[in-house]
Amino acid sequence: SAAPAAGPKSPLPTLFTQAMLKKGFLANGTAIPTYAHKPHHVAVYLQAVREVFADIAGWLDDASGDEDQLTKQLLGPMAGAPAIRQRLVR
Repeated sequence: SAAPAAGPKSPLPTLFTQAMLKKGFLANGTAIPTYAHKPHHVAVYLQAVREVFADIAGWLDDASGDEDQLTKQLLGPMAGAPAIRQRLVR
């Protein structure tokens, strides 16, 4: 079956951020390297991304395209969830 698309209601971006946090990176899907980053910094980051993508690919295989199964991997609310927005607006 087809994998779910990463859209506004998809758990994939949150799963990526959560898994990267476990590896010590605050990542949201966008990397902005600067001259302050040395080649080894970039290499360590890219290795972490490869590992996280492999984990997510495994979760996608296990979920067989069912996003409800993917959300079981979340440790907290999904990014952009209404409950989070309500707390931030108040």
